[in-house]
Amino acid sequence: MVLDEDNRKSCADGFSYYQDADGIIFYYVHDLKHDTVDCFVETVHRMDLLYYEANRHCRSLTDFSRLSYPTPYAMMRIQDMVRSTPAGLRESVAILTPTSMINTFIRSVMKNLPVTKTGPMRLFTDREAAMTWLVERLKLLGP
Repeated sequence: MVLDEDNRKSCADGFSYYQDADGIIFYYVHDLKHDTVDCFVETVHRMDLLYYEANRHCRSLTDFSRLSYPTPYAMMRIQDMVRSTPAGLRESVAILTPTSMINTFIRSVMKNLPVTKTGPMRLFTDREAAMTWLVERLKLLGP
């Protein structure tokens, strides 16, 4: 499914996503209310399963740039989401965290997870660097 940026999908006010023509999924998380976190987690899980079943490389950029502070609920749900990633899924997850508080939040989520689950994840403060990394991962892991 290719969705251009003007036709973003959403299931909560604080979350939207689209997939570009190159197959990169862009997730935008604007707040950490329960309905937003649930929508984000369910959407990512659904996309992971679709890519796993199709034996495709799932590349995504998650943009947390509008967040100001983390919540315990978000931490728990995101950790559970990462743990539930199908074993063997080829994935590359660029996470845009321009604030140090959110960067620390994401790192604390990642440190409590197995390296096999966090290995394909990278934190970035710059969108261009994140996109460059996703292109490099495509060359490394294929489509």
